[in-house]
Amino acid sequence: MLIDSQYTVEEALRKVNWGHSAFCYAIDFAAAWKVKKMFMFHHEPTYDDRKLNTILESAKWYANYVSGDSLEIDLAREGTVLDI
Repeated sequence: MLIDSQYTVEEALRKVNWGHSAFCYAIDFAAAWKVKKMFMFHHEPTYDDRKLNTILESAKWYANYVSGDSLEIDLAREGTVLDI
C-alpha cells in the first residue's frame, strides 16, 4: 500500500482541510485490509530526516501494537523502485 500519511494525529487535526492523513489512520486501514507492506509518502517539506525517521519509528511501533509483525512499513524515498 502506498498512502499519503505524513502527519501525526495532532498535526493532521490542525491541518484538517489540507487533504493529508496521519500515519496511524493509514496503519488502521492497512491492518483492516490485511496489507503486508506499506510505504508512507507525501512528506511535509519542512521536516528533516530526523523528524521523518521519528515518524517512521512511531509508525512501526503503532503497527506492531495493532497488528503484530504482519505489516512492514517504510518511507517512500526518491529513487525507490517497486515491482508490482
